[in-house]
Amino acid sequence: MKIDLTHLTPLIYLFSMVLARTFRGFFRAVAMHLQGDERVEEEGFLSLNPVAHIDAIGIVLSFLLITALTIFSFPLIAGMMSTFIFMIYIVGLRNEVPLEPRRLIENEKGAAKVVLTSFAGNLVLVLLLMYLAKISTHLGFISAAMQNSIKIVSVISIDGVLRLALFFLLPVPSLDGMYLLHYINPNVARMIEDFEEKYGFIGFFLILMILDAPITILKALIIKFLYFLVFI
Repeated sequence: MKIDLTHLTPLIYLFSMVLARTFRGFFRAVAMHLQGDERVEEEGFLSLNPVAHIDAIGIVLSFLLITALTIFSFPLIAGMMSTFIFMIYIVGLRNEVPLEPRRLIENEKGAAKVVLTSFAGNLVLVLLLMYLAKISTHLGFISAAMQNSIKIVSVISIDGVLRLALFFLLPVPSLDGMYLLHYINPNVARMIEDFEEKYGFIGFFLILMILDAPITILKALIIKFLYFLVFI
């Protein structure tokens, strides 16, 4: 019997967001702890328990936004890098310790390491999801329909996890990517900050529009590379 998961896509995306934030938050906390920021341990972020990294109100609002956009299919927003990630950013509900370079042993360099470690956490999660899909095909007691369902859930989740990971790498004020850019090229980082400060939300929206295509291409390349590693 074929299982139709079409109408469950919002829930699957929400599931992937919970997983992505949990792995990202844990890896981020470990990196910050190694850099001397004790707040992550004091506030309980050195854990893979989703409760430590997820804001309940944000989850509910995100689910409602995802569902509404899925039902009504707004073409303009849907064409963005990621509808639900974009809306989650607007909601602005994230449960994590603020990244402050001055609190880290290596300051800006330490912040860049934290950002890259956070991204690595989501890549680890993507690999685990890929291996789950691969292993399910070799389990004889799982029906073909269930194997197909696991594959679909994995594919949708992988897309959601990578979208979230790449979204946080955007060089936009208040996102992790700005800390990375400050370490790589402080002058360009300040130019972007000035642009966003001058134009506000419109500036943020324009930055997303400009970076949407490169991010989408990068996501596809990462998925292909990781699939090659897993299914070789």
